[in-house]
Amino acid sequence: MSQAVVQDVFWIHQAACAIRTAQVPAYLVDRGDGGYWVVVALTKAFAEKYDAALRRLTRDGEVKLNFYDEKVGAKDKSTGWYDTLIPDSSSSSPSMSRCFGTPLTLARNCVIVEHPTAVDALTTNHRVEAHEMVLFAPALDAEAAKTFEPKAFATRAEADARFMISASH
Repeated sequence: MSQAVVQDVFWIHQAACAIRTAQVPAYLVDRGDGGYWVVVALTKAFAEKYDAALRRLTRDGEVKLNFYDEKVGAKDKSTGWYDTLIPDSSSSSPSMSRCFGTPLTLARNCVIVEHPTAVDALTTNHRVEAHEMVLFAPALDAEAAKTFEPKAFATRAEADARFMISASH
């Protein structure tokens, strides 16, 4: 194995670990069919820093989204759902072991929405910035529905107020 091959794998592994451990706010928008749109509020700096890695890790259009009930290190443990983007282990993307001590609430395989501006439910009440990510999360199965009670937000302003996100993030 050459050094170039190792370096190519190593940088993506390092970026995947960093992406995996970054908890970012996300909120749900009810689709009306049991599924949800998930607006992942990536910061502009995060999206720019990991642009190449995110494109490579998500090239199959799928990610696994882990939901947590609390933000790690937050004084207020009821701040809402924070998520971690993880490459889907069923794809050819790298997969890492869990790094948090925070209890995992739910893991969902999601599909990246490539053109969120074409989704009426999002353009009407949910301002999605170019550096943010929108995912489609299918309806919960009966087992997951027993332990996870989704909270959907009717507007972006309502979600931002809940997570105390500024418009300039």
